[in-house]
Amino acid sequence: MSIVKKSRNWIFLLAMILTYGVFGIAHMANARGSYENTYNSNYGANTTGCVLCHPNGNTSQFTAAGNAFGPSHNYAAIAPNPQMTQFSIPLTSTSLTVQITTFTATDNVYTPIKGYMATESATPPSYNATGWGTTAPRSYTFPVGTAPGPKILYAWVLDSVNKVGPSSAVSASTTVTLPPVLTTIAVAPATASIAAGATQQFTATARDQNGNLMSPQPAFTWSSSGTAVATINSSSGLATGVAAGSTGITATNGTVSGTASLTVKVVSPEPPPSIPGGADLSIWVGKWIKVSIQNRGYYSEEENRLSNDRQKLSAYLKITAWDPDNKILQATILGKGEDEEEKWSESILLRYISGTNLNFLCWSQMTLAGDATYGFTARIRGSMRKGNLAGGIFTSVGGYHVETPEENDNGDDDDDDEELSSKQSPAGWLKITGRLIAEAKVPADIRE
Repeated sequence: MSIVKKSRNWIFLLAMILTYGVFGIAHMANARGSYENTYNSNYGANTTGCVLCHPNGNTSQFTAAGNAFGPSHNYAAIAPNPQMTQFSIPLTSTSLTVQITTFTATDNVYTPIKGYMATESATPPSYNATGWGTTAPRSYTFPVGTAPGPKILYAWVLDSVNKVGPSSAVSASTTVTLPPVLTTIAVAPATASIAAGATQQFTATARDQNGNLMSPQPAFTWSSSGTAVATINSSSGLATGVAAGSTGITATNGTVSGTASLTVKVVSPEPPPSIPGGADLSIWVGKWIKVSIQNRGYYSEEENRLSNDRQKLSAYLKITAWDPDNKILQATILGKGEDEEEKWSESILLRYISGTNLNFLCWSQMTLAGDATYGFTARIRGSMRKGNLAGGIFTSVGGYHVETPEENDNGDDDDDDEELSSKQSPAGWLKITGRLIAEAKVPADIRE
Protein backbone atom coordinates (compact mmCIF):
# COMPACT_ATOMS: atom_id res chain seq x y z
CA MET A 1 0.00 0.00 0.00
CA SER A 2 1.42 3.40 -0.90
CA ILE A 3 2.44 6.01 1.66
CA VAL A 4 -0.18 8.39 0.22
CA LYS A 5 -2.99 5.81 0.57
CA LYS A 6 -1.86 4.96 4.11
CA SER A 7 -1.85 8.67 4.99
CA ARG A 8 -5.40 9.02 3.65
CA ASN A 9 -6.59 6.12 5.76
CA TRP A 10 -5.00 7.56 8.91
CA ILE A 11 -6.47 10.95 8.13
CA PHE A 12 -9.91 9.34 7.62
CA LEU A 13 -9.60 7.46 10.89
CA LEU A 14 -8.46 10.56 12.78
CA ALA A 15 -11.40 12.49 11.32
CA MET A 16 -13.81 9.83 12.46
CA ILE A 17 -12.33 9.85 16.01
CA LEU A 18 -12.57 13.60 16.24
CA THR A 19 -16.12 13.56 14.88
CA TYR A 20 -17.72 10.50 16.51
CA GLY A 21 -15.28 9.35 19.09
CA VAL A 22 -13.96 5.87 19.58
CA PHE A 23 -17.38 4.34 20.23
CA GLY A 24 -18.89 5.98 17.14
CA ILE A 25 -16.15 4.55 14.98
CA ALA A 26 -16.82 1.10 16.34
CA HIS A 27 -20.56 1.52 15.62
CA MET A 28 -19.89 2.58 12.01
CA ALA A 29 -17.60 -0.40 11.49
CA ASN A 30 -20.33 -2.71 12.74
CA ALA A 31 -22.89 -1.03 10.50
CA ARG A 32 -20.62 -1.32 7.49
CA GLY A 33 -20.01 -4.98 8.24
CA SER A 34 -23.74 -5.59 8.54
CA TYR A 35 -24.47 -3.90 5.20
CA GLU A 36 -21.65 -5.64 3.41
CA ASN A 37 -22.58 -9.05 4.78
CA THR A 38 -26.17 -8.57 3.58
CA TYR A 39 -25.01 -7.40 0.15
CA ASN A 40 -22.42 -10.13 -0.20
CA SER A 41 -24.92 -12.86 0.67
CA ASN A 42 -27.48 -11.56 -1.82
CA TYR A 43 -25.40 -10.27 -4.74
CA GLY A 44 -21.87 -11.62 -4.39
CA ALA A 45 -18.67 -10.17 -2.88
CA ASN A 46 -18.40 -6.42 -2.80
CA THR A 47 -14.91 -5.53 -4.05
CA THR A 48 -15.28 -1.78 -4.08
CA GLY A 49 -16.01 -1.12 -0.42
CA CYS A 50 -18.01 1.85 0.81
CA VAL A 51 -17.88 3.67 -2.51
CA LEU A 52 -20.57 1.30 -3.74
CA CYS A 53 -23.09 3.18 -1.60
CA HIS A 54 -21.18 6.36 -0.62
CA PRO A 55 -19.53 8.73 -3.11
CA ASN A 56 -15.76 8.81 -2.44
CA GLY A 57 -16.44 6.81 0.72
CA ASN A 58 -18.15 9.79 2.36
CA THR A 59 -20.63 8.03 4.63
CA SER A 60 -22.67 11.17 5.07
CA GLN A 61 -23.65 10.97 1.38
CA PHE A 62 -25.32 8.19 -0.58
CA THR A 63 -25.19 7.04 -4.15
CA ALA A 64 -28.35 5.81 -5.90
CA ALA A 65 -27.34 2.31 -4.87
CA GLY A 66 -26.90 3.43 -1.31
CA ASN A 67 -30.27 5.13 -1.21
CA ALA A 68 -31.98 1.97 -2.51
CA PHE A 69 -29.89 -0.50 -0.53
CA GLY A 70 -29.77 1.37 2.74
CA PRO A 71 -33.38 1.13 3.92
CA SER A 72 -34.43 -2.12 2.18
CA HIS A 73 -31.24 -3.93 1.23
CA ASN A 74 -32.78 -4.12 -2.36
CA TYR A 75 -30.08 -3.45 -4.88
CA ALA A 76 -32.26 -4.93 -7.69
CA ALA A 77 -34.43 -1.83 -7.68
CA ILE A 78 -31.63 0.31 -9.05
CA ALA A 79 -29.53 -2.32 -10.85
CA PRO A 80 -29.16 -1.48 -14.58
CA ASN A 81 -30.64 -3.72 -17.30
CA PRO A 82 -28.19 -6.10 -18.96
CA GLN A 83 -27.11 -5.05 -22.45
CA MET A 84 -26.60 -6.96 -25.72
CA THR A 85 -23.20 -6.48 -27.27
CA GLN A 86 -23.66 -8.55 -30.44
CA PHE A 87 -26.45 -10.61 -32.08
CA SER A 88 -26.38 -11.86 -35.68
CA ILE A 89 -27.88 -14.59 -37.90
CA PRO A 90 -27.29 -15.55 -41.59
CA LEU A 91 -29.03 -13.40 -44.19
CA THR A 92 -30.68 -16.50 -45.72
CA SER A 93 -31.69 -19.96 -44.53
CA THR A 94 -32.96 -23.01 -46.42
CA SER A 95 -34.40 -24.51 -43.25
CA LEU A 96 -36.82 -23.51 -40.50
CA THR A 97 -33.88 -23.94 -38.14
CA VAL A 98 -31.78 -20.77 -38.41
CA GLN A 99 -28.23 -20.75 -37.11
CA ILE A 100 -27.28 -17.96 -34.63
CA THR A 101 -23.86 -16.65 -35.56
CA THR A 102 -23.17 -14.49 -32.49
CA PHE A 103 -25.05 -13.88 -29.22
CA THR A 104 -23.11 -11.93 -26.55
CA ALA A 105 -24.17 -9.58 -23.74
CA THR A 106 -22.79 -7.76 -20.67
CA ASP A 107 -23.95 -6.52 -17.25
CA ASN A 108 -22.34 -4.86 -14.23
CA VAL A 109 -20.19 -7.04 -12.06
CA TYR A 110 -22.73 -7.24 -9.27
CA THR A 111 -25.57 -8.71 -11.32
CA PRO A 112 -24.10 -11.29 -13.77
CA ILE A 113 -26.16 -12.66 -16.67
CA LYS A 114 -27.87 -15.98 -15.96
CA GLY A 115 -30.29 -16.46 -18.91
CA TYR A 116 -30.47 -16.18 -22.74
CA MET A 117 -33.42 -16.30 -25.14
CA ALA A 118 -34.30 -15.60 -28.81
CA THR A 119 -37.90 -14.83 -29.80
CA GLU A 120 -39.97 -13.73 -32.80
CA SER A 121 -41.63 -10.99 -30.74
CA ALA A 122 -40.28 -7.52 -30.04
CA THR A 123 -41.94 -7.60 -26.59
CA PRO A 124 -39.46 -8.56 -23.82
CA PRO A 125 -40.23 -11.93 -22.21
CA SER A 126 -40.87 -12.03 -18.45
CA TYR A 127 -38.09 -13.18 -16.15
CA ASN A 128 -40.04 -16.36 -15.32
CA ALA A 129 -41.06 -17.22 -18.92
CA THR A 130 -40.25 -20.67 -20.28
CA GLY A 131 -37.43 -20.80 -22.77
CA TRP A 132 -34.59 -19.15 -20.86
CA GLY A 133 -31.31 -21.01 -21.33
CA THR A 134 -28.20 -20.80 -19.22
CA THR A 135 -26.00 -20.44 -22.31
CA ALA A 136 -26.35 -18.41 -25.47
CA PRO A 137 -28.41 -20.33 -28.10
CA ARG A 138 -26.71 -21.49 -31.27
CA SER A 139 -29.90 -21.78 -33.36
CA TYR A 140 -33.59 -20.96 -33.45
CA THR A 141 -36.31 -23.17 -34.98
CA PHE A 142 -39.44 -21.60 -36.41
CA PRO A 143 -42.67 -23.59 -35.84
CA VAL A 144 -43.63 -26.32 -38.32
CA GLY A 145 -45.85 -24.86 -41.04
CA THR A 146 -44.14 -21.48 -41.02
CA ALA A 147 -44.28 -20.00 -44.51
CA PRO A 148 -41.01 -19.06 -46.18
CA GLY A 149 -40.04 -15.42 -46.49
CA PRO A 150 -38.42 -12.61 -44.43
CA LYS A 151 -38.11 -13.35 -40.70
CA ILE A 152 -36.92 -11.29 -37.67
CA LEU A 153 -35.46 -12.65 -34.43
CA TYR A 154 -34.99 -10.71 -31.18
CA ALA A 155 -32.30 -11.41 -28.56
CA TRP A 156 -32.86 -11.17 -24.77
CA VAL A 157 -30.75 -11.74 -21.63
CA LEU A 158 -31.62 -12.10 -17.91
CA ASP A 159 -29.33 -11.09 -15.00
CA SER A 160 -29.05 -12.41 -11.48
CA VAL A 161 -31.57 -9.92 -10.09
CA ASN A 162 -34.12 -10.91 -12.77
CA LYS A 163 -33.61 -7.85 -14.90
CA VAL A 164 -34.43 -8.51 -18.60
CA GLY A 165 -32.52 -6.64 -21.23
CA PRO A 166 -31.73 -4.92 -23.39
CA SER A 167 -33.98 -1.97 -22.72
CA SER A 168 -34.38 -1.45 -26.49
CA ALA A 169 -34.96 -4.58 -28.57
CA VAL A 170 -31.99 -5.93 -30.52
CA SER A 171 -32.94 -7.89 -33.66
CA ALA A 172 -31.48 -9.63 -36.69
CA SER A 173 -33.15 -10.56 -40.01
CA THR A 174 -33.04 -13.54 -42.33
CA THR A 175 -34.99 -14.80 -45.35
CA VAL A 176 -36.19 -18.41 -45.21
CA THR A 177 -36.39 -20.22 -48.56
CA LEU A 178 -37.68 -23.74 -48.01
CA PRO A 179 -37.23 -26.49 -50.64
CA PRO A 180 -40.49 -28.25 -51.64
CA VAL A 181 -41.26 -31.29 -49.51
CA LEU A 182 -43.72 -33.96 -50.66
CA THR A 183 -46.63 -33.66 -48.25
CA THR A 184 -49.81 -35.00 -49.90
CA ILE A 185 -50.75 -37.36 -52.75
CA ALA A 186 -54.19 -37.28 -54.39
CA VAL A 187 -55.41 -40.24 -56.48
CA ALA A 188 -57.89 -39.81 -59.35
CA PRO A 189 -60.53 -40.91 -59.86
CA ALA A 190 -61.31 -40.99 -56.13
CA THR A 191 -63.91 -43.70 -56.75
CA ALA A 192 -64.40 -45.95 -59.75
CA SER A 193 -66.47 -48.98 -60.74
CA ILE A 194 -65.62 -51.53 -63.43
CA ALA A 195 -66.66 -54.98 -64.54
CA ALA A 196 -64.56 -58.05 -63.89
CA GLY A 197 -61.97 -58.25 -66.65
CA ALA A 198 -62.20 -54.54 -67.43
CA THR A 199 -59.47 -52.00 -66.69
CA GLN A 200 -59.32 -48.60 -64.98
CA GLN A 201 -56.45 -46.11 -65.27
CA PHE A 202 -55.55 -44.28 -62.05
CA THR A 203 -53.33 -41.19 -61.79
CA ALA A 204 -51.68 -39.49 -58.80
CA THR A 205 -50.80 -35.85 -58.07
CA ALA A 206 -48.19 -34.76 -55.50
CA ARG A 207 -48.23 -31.43 -53.62
CA ASP A 208 -45.67 -29.84 -51.30
CA GLN A 209 -46.01 -28.43 -47.78
CA ASN A 210 -47.52 -25.23 -49.17
CA GLY A 211 -50.14 -27.02 -51.29
CA ASN A 212 -48.30 -26.34 -54.55
CA LEU A 213 -47.94 -28.92 -57.32
CA MET A 214 -44.50 -30.49 -57.23
CA SER A 215 -42.46 -30.08 -60.38
CA PRO A 216 -41.46 -32.49 -61.66
CA GLN A 217 -43.96 -34.94 -60.25
CA PRO A 218 -42.29 -37.83 -58.39
CA ALA A 219 -42.67 -41.48 -59.33
CA PHE A 220 -45.36 -43.48 -57.54
CA THR A 221 -45.66 -47.12 -56.54
CA TRP A 222 -49.18 -48.50 -56.98
CA SER A 223 -50.80 -51.25 -54.95
CA SER A 224 -54.20 -52.86 -54.41
CA SER A 225 -55.36 -53.73 -50.90
CA GLY A 226 -57.40 -56.63 -52.28
CA THR A 227 -55.70 -58.40 -55.16
CA ALA A 228 -58.50 -60.98 -55.23
CA VAL A 229 -60.82 -58.15 -56.30
CA ALA A 230 -58.49 -56.15 -58.56
CA THR A 231 -54.81 -56.08 -59.45
CA ILE A 232 -52.84 -53.02 -60.50
CA ASN A 233 -49.62 -52.41 -62.40
CA SER A 234 -47.20 -51.12 -59.76
CA SER A 235 -45.65 -48.53 -62.06
CA SER A 236 -48.39 -47.48 -64.52
CA GLY A 237 -51.43 -47.40 -62.23
CA LEU A 238 -53.59 -49.50 -64.59
CA ALA A 239 -56.01 -51.62 -62.54
CA THR A 240 -57.76 -54.78 -63.78
CA GLY A 241 -60.96 -56.14 -62.25
CA VAL A 242 -60.78 -59.76 -61.06
CA ALA A 243 -63.89 -60.53 -59.04
CA ALA A 244 -66.84 -58.77 -57.42
CA GLY A 245 -65.98 -56.62 -54.39
CA SER A 246 -64.23 -53.41 -53.35
CA THR A 247 -60.54 -52.63 -52.88
CA GLY A 248 -58.34 -49.67 -52.07
CA ILE A 249 -55.96 -48.40 -54.73
CA THR A 250 -52.91 -46.67 -53.22
CA ALA A 251 -50.15 -44.52 -54.74
CA THR A 252 -47.04 -44.24 -52.56
CA ASN A 253 -43.81 -42.26 -52.58
CA GLY A 254 -41.59 -42.74 -49.55
CA THR A 255 -43.74 -42.35 -46.44
CA VAL A 256 -46.50 -40.36 -48.18
CA SER A 257 -49.47 -42.04 -49.86
CA GLY A 258 -52.91 -41.40 -51.29
CA THR A 259 -55.81 -43.83 -51.73
CA ALA A 260 -58.85 -44.26 -53.99
CA SER A 261 -61.67 -46.82 -53.99
CA LEU A 262 -62.35 -49.31 -56.77
CA THR A 263 -65.49 -51.45 -56.99
CA VAL A 264 -65.60 -54.47 -59.27
CA LYS A 265 -68.96 -55.79 -60.45
CA VAL A 266 -69.76 -59.02 -62.26
CA VAL A 267 -71.88 -57.98 -65.23
CA SER A 268 -74.33 -60.55 -66.56
CA PRO A 269 -73.85 -61.17 -70.27
CA GLU A 270 -76.26 -59.18 -72.38
CA PRO A 271 -78.89 -61.15 -74.28
CA PRO A 272 -78.46 -61.52 -78.03
CA PRO A 273 -79.38 -58.32 -79.85
CA SER A 274 -83.04 -58.09 -80.61
CA ILE A 275 -84.77 -56.01 -83.19
CA PRO A 276 -85.86 -52.73 -81.54
CA GLY A 277 -89.49 -52.37 -80.62
CA GLY A 278 -90.11 -56.10 -80.89
CA ALA A 279 -90.51 -55.68 -84.64
CA ASP A 280 -89.19 -58.19 -87.13
CA LEU A 281 -87.88 -58.23 -90.68
CA SER A 282 -91.15 -59.30 -92.22
CA ILE A 283 -91.45 -55.90 -93.90
CA TRP A 284 -88.86 -57.18 -96.38
CA VAL A 285 -90.86 -60.26 -97.40
CA GLY A 286 -91.99 -60.09 -101.04
CA LYS A 287 -89.50 -57.33 -101.89
CA TRP A 288 -87.11 -57.43 -104.86
CA ILE A 289 -83.52 -56.17 -104.89
CA LYS A 290 -81.60 -55.81 -108.14
CA VAL A 291 -77.99 -56.82 -107.41
CA SER A 292 -74.65 -56.73 -109.17
CA ILE A 293 -72.38 -59.64 -108.20
CA GLN A 294 -68.66 -59.55 -108.93
CA ASN A 295 -66.12 -62.26 -108.26
CA ARG A 296 -62.87 -60.37 -107.53
CA GLY A 297 -60.67 -63.41 -108.17
CA TYR A 298 -59.11 -65.86 -105.77
CA TYR A 299 -55.71 -67.12 -104.69
CA SER A 300 -54.89 -70.71 -105.62
CA GLU A 301 -52.07 -72.56 -103.88
CA GLU A 302 -52.04 -75.00 -106.77
CA GLU A 303 -51.09 -72.23 -109.19
CA ASN A 304 -49.32 -70.21 -106.47
CA ARG A 305 -50.74 -67.00 -107.84
CA LEU A 306 -53.76 -64.68 -107.71
CA SER A 307 -56.24 -65.66 -110.39
CA ASN A 308 -57.51 -62.91 -112.63
CA ASP A 309 -60.51 -64.98 -113.60
CA ARG A 310 -63.15 -62.45 -112.63
CA GLN A 311 -66.88 -62.74 -113.15
CA LYS A 312 -69.56 -60.07 -113.04
CA LEU A 313 -73.24 -60.63 -113.46
CA SER A 314 -76.56 -59.00 -112.76
CA ALA A 315 -79.29 -60.78 -110.86
CA TYR A 316 -82.41 -60.27 -108.82
CA LEU A 317 -82.80 -61.12 -105.13
CA LYS A 318 -86.31 -61.92 -103.96
CA ILE A 319 -86.99 -62.19 -100.23
CA THR A 320 -89.57 -64.90 -99.76
CA ALA A 321 -90.02 -65.48 -96.01
CA TRP A 322 -89.00 -64.41 -92.47
CA ASP A 323 -88.17 -66.99 -89.79
CA PRO A 324 -88.44 -65.06 -86.48
CA ASP A 325 -87.33 -67.97 -84.32
CA ASN A 326 -84.00 -68.38 -86.09
CA LYS A 327 -83.88 -64.77 -87.33
CA ILE A 328 -83.40 -65.75 -90.96
CA LEU A 329 -84.65 -64.11 -94.14
CA GLN A 330 -85.21 -66.72 -96.83
CA ALA A 331 -84.43 -65.49 -100.35
CA THR A 332 -83.85 -66.60 -103.92
CA ILE A 333 -81.33 -65.18 -106.40
CA LEU A 334 -82.43 -65.36 -110.05
CA GLY A 335 -80.54 -64.50 -113.20
CA LYS A 336 -79.68 -65.43 -116.78
CA GLY A 337 -76.58 -66.83 -118.38
CA GLU A 338 -74.34 -64.98 -120.80
CA ASP A 339 -76.51 -66.02 -123.74
CA GLU A 340 -79.59 -64.57 -122.04
CA GLU A 341 -81.31 -67.86 -122.77
CA GLU A 342 -80.52 -70.00 -119.75
CA LYS A 343 -82.23 -68.96 -116.51
CA TRP A 344 -80.68 -69.89 -113.18
CA SER A 345 -81.70 -69.51 -109.55
CA GLU A 346 -80.34 -70.34 -106.12
CA SER A 347 -81.91 -70.25 -102.70
CA ILE A 348 -79.95 -68.50 -99.94
CA LEU A 349 -80.48 -67.75 -96.26
CA LEU A 350 -79.77 -64.23 -94.97
CA ARG A 351 -78.92 -64.79 -91.29
CA TYR A 352 -79.55 -61.75 -89.05
CA ILE A 353 -76.50 -60.50 -87.07
CA SER A 354 -77.43 -57.14 -85.56
CA GLY A 355 -79.21 -53.85 -86.15
CA THR A 356 -82.75 -52.62 -86.71
CA ASN A 357 -85.29 -53.72 -89.27
CA LEU A 358 -84.30 -50.70 -91.38
CA ASN A 359 -80.54 -51.04 -90.94
CA PHE A 360 -79.13 -54.47 -90.20
CA LEU A 361 -76.21 -56.79 -90.84
CA CYS A 362 -76.65 -60.32 -92.12
CA TRP A 363 -74.49 -63.06 -93.58
CA SER A 364 -74.97 -65.81 -96.13
CA GLN A 365 -73.22 -67.85 -98.80
CA MET A 366 -73.92 -68.62 -102.42
CA THR A 367 -72.53 -70.49 -105.42
CA LEU A 368 -71.74 -68.70 -108.64
CA ALA A 369 -73.00 -70.81 -111.56
CA GLY A 370 -71.76 -74.02 -109.97
CA ASP A 371 -68.20 -72.72 -110.01
CA ALA A 372 -67.43 -71.79 -106.42
CA THR A 373 -69.18 -71.21 -103.10
CA TYR A 374 -68.68 -67.81 -101.49
CA GLY A 375 -69.59 -66.54 -98.05
CA PHE A 376 -70.36 -62.86 -97.56
CA THR A 377 -71.64 -60.31 -95.03
CA ALA A 378 -74.03 -57.60 -96.13
CA ARG A 379 -75.67 -54.50 -94.70
CA ILE A 380 -79.24 -53.85 -95.77
CA ARG A 381 -80.78 -50.41 -95.27
CA GLY A 382 -84.35 -49.37 -95.87
CA SER A 383 -86.61 -46.32 -95.63
CA MET A 384 -90.29 -46.03 -94.83
CA ARG A 385 -92.92 -43.90 -96.54
CA LYS A 386 -96.49 -43.75 -95.28
CA GLY A 387 -95.96 -46.91 -93.28
CA ASN A 388 -94.53 -48.90 -96.18
CA LEU A 389 -91.01 -49.91 -97.12
CA ALA A 390 -90.21 -47.52 -99.95
CA GLY A 391 -86.48 -47.79 -100.57
CA GLY A 392 -83.53 -49.98 -99.77
CA ILE A 393 -79.83 -50.56 -100.43
CA PHE A 394 -77.91 -53.84 -100.28
CA THR A 395 -74.10 -53.68 -99.85
CA SER A 396 -71.71 -56.52 -99.06
CA VAL A 397 -69.01 -55.66 -96.54
CA GLY A 398 -66.77 -58.66 -97.14
CA GLY A 399 -66.66 -62.05 -98.79
CA TYR A 400 -64.47 -65.10 -98.98
CA HIS A 401 -64.10 -68.11 -101.30
CA VAL A 402 -65.19 -71.29 -99.57
CA GLU A 403 -64.49 -74.11 -102.02
CA THR A 404 -63.79 -74.79 -105.69
CA PRO A 405 -65.25 -78.13 -106.79
CA GLU A 406 -62.78 -80.39 -108.60
CA GLU A 407 -63.78 -82.83 -111.35
CA ASN A 408 -61.88 -85.66 -113.05
CA ASP A 409 -61.61 -86.05 -116.76
CA ASN A 410 -64.85 -88.01 -116.84
CA GLY A 411 -66.73 -85.21 -115.16
CA ASP A 412 -67.21 -87.20 -111.97
CA ASP A 413 -66.10 -86.13 -108.53
CA ASP A 414 -62.77 -87.67 -107.64
CA ASP A 415 -62.08 -88.43 -103.95
CA ASP A 416 -58.38 -87.79 -104.49
CA ASP A 417 -59.12 -84.46 -106.10
CA GLU A 418 -61.53 -83.58 -103.29
CA GLU A 419 -58.82 -84.28 -100.73
CA LEU A 420 -56.38 -82.17 -102.75
CA SER A 421 -58.92 -79.35 -102.89
CA SER A 422 -59.25 -79.26 -99.11
CA LYS A 423 -55.49 -78.97 -98.83
CA GLN A 424 -55.34 -76.14 -101.35
CA SER A 425 -57.76 -73.94 -99.33
CA PRO A 426 -58.10 -71.25 -102.02
CA ALA A 427 -59.52 -67.87 -101.01
CA GLY A 428 -61.46 -65.35 -103.05
CA TRP A 429 -63.25 -62.00 -102.94
CA LEU A 430 -66.91 -61.29 -103.64
CA LYS A 431 -68.60 -57.91 -104.03
CA ILE A 432 -72.39 -57.50 -104.10
CA THR A 433 -74.30 -54.23 -104.41
CA GLY A 434 -77.97 -53.62 -105.07
CA ARG A 435 -81.07 -51.51 -104.51
CA LEU A 436 -84.73 -52.13 -103.80
CA ILE A 437 -86.97 -52.02 -106.90
CA ALA A 438 -90.67 -52.40 -107.52
CA GLU A 439 -91.80 -55.86 -108.62
CA ALA A 440 -93.14 -54.34 -111.84
CA LYS A 441 -89.60 -53.46 -112.85
CA VAL A 442 -88.43 -57.08 -112.61
CA PRO A 443 -88.38 -58.72 -116.07
CA ALA A 444 -91.38 -60.94 -116.58
CA ASP A 445 -89.30 -64.00 -117.45
CA ILE A 446 -87.46 -63.63 -114.13
CA ARG A 447 -90.66 -63.30 -112.16
CA GLU A 448 -92.23 -66.39 -113.74
